[in-house]
Amino acid sequence: LFALLLFPHDGTMCLISEREADALLQLAWNSSSCSASNSRSSRSSSNGAAAQGPLLLQLSYARLAYYDEEGGTQLLVTRLGAGGTVQRLHGTSLSKFLVDLQLFNGDTMCGNGSSSRSKEQQRLLRGLVAHKRSAAEDLVGMRGKLPAWPRSHLEMACGDS
Repeated sequence: LFALLLFPHDGTMCLISEREADALLQLAWNSSSCSASNSRSSRSSSNGAAAQGPLLLQLSYARLAYYDEEGGTQLLVTRLGAGGTVQRLHGTSLSKFLVDLQLFNGDTMCGNGSSSRSKEQQRLLRGLVAHKRSAAEDLVGMRGKLPAWPRSHLEMACGDS
């Protein structure tokens, strides 16, 4: 999994592949170039509807921005309903969903291990997978990431041998 669509009005998320993300971006940019030829008045009347469009965000950048406690990494997203405009994500936190997303993606590590956010994510991970080693290992295997399993945060979070 490469990216997710976030629907801000209700917080719904849809995980998508790199190919799907590329196709959505192409559609957004094509619609943006078509609307550029329209008059200014027709664009201003459609801005309200465009602002309601979903946000496309890459999971790797979401993780990077979340674990950067210094605040130097900005989380940029593409608003698909606005013709593919890029904006900084304000007021929406993925922190409570990040562990779920990473686990579903077969990721075995949570952050760098030393920051407070990494430790919080590892605590949440333990809550999800404690004594569920077989299921967690199967999920990692299905994603083709089994070589990353040994001595990973996920393996330690399972707590059983």
